[in-house]
Amino acid sequence: MSAKRLRSFVVNTGILLASLLCSASAQAFVLQAESGERTNLLNFVGDGTWTVVMIWQLDCLICEEQKPALNAFHEKYKGNLARVVTVAIDGVEKEAEIIERIEQHAHSYDNLIAFSDVYRRQYQELTGKSFRTAPTFMFFDPAGNLQGTNFGYMDFEGIARSMAAASGGS
Repeated sequence: MSAKRLRSFVVNTGILLASLLCSASAQAFVLQAESGERTNLLNFVGDGTWTVVMIWQLDCLICEEQKPALNAFHEKYKGNLARVVTVAIDGVEKEAEIIERIEQHAHSYDNLIAFSDVYRRQYQELTGKSFRTAPTFMFFDPAGNLQGTNFGYMDFEGIARSMAAASGGS
């Protein structure tokens, strides 16, 4: 093999390995579904619509205040522009309390439960940022690529306008 071909092979292999390593770390965001089965956050994104992921916890007042608007956003835009998925970070050890809280709200979006011992590391691997506080929102484009994060109160109609504009709509 010539030096030029060897150099090209090494560079291309390095790019492929870097790509696989990035994918592997993002794929490692393992959660528990309400059914009790393990799942991956990325199974809920990239379905041709935007996905808003809200990370919440039981003792978060802002999270509770945002849930009605979040549900209204989901109901209005699911199936065409965006969908919602929530992740409770209190851990599976508080599953009963989390499920009880979920059942208090009439909503139709998917709810997942984080494993409290690893969600901070998984969040950092996925976003490149340290987890700060709940509520935190992650925004995935229709192809399933993470486009940004934010925390605190959200203006969901403003987010819908931004998503529509980014998707070529009005």
